[in-house]
Amino acid sequence: MLESEIESLDIYPECRDAYHPTTTKILSNFEGLSVYKIMKGKKIVEEYKDTLSDTQKIILKLLEIEPARYWNPKT
Repeated sequence: MLESEIESLDIYPECRDAYHPTTTKILSNFEGLSVYKIMKGKKIVEEYKDTLSDTQKIILKLLEIEPARYWNPKT
């Protein structure tokens, strides 16, 4: 965060700022995100992903994880 000149992240309840967020708080920010797949047999016909919040995008950027990699870690 320091290198990116980010003073805080709003990851606490009620979007309160965390100046020194813990790993638990950072990871819990991603709870509940889902991928929805419509299958026909074993083939994926359609796929929908929840939208990442601005805070989640910032966290991924700080961790140097591309959103596509987050959603599909096997690639």
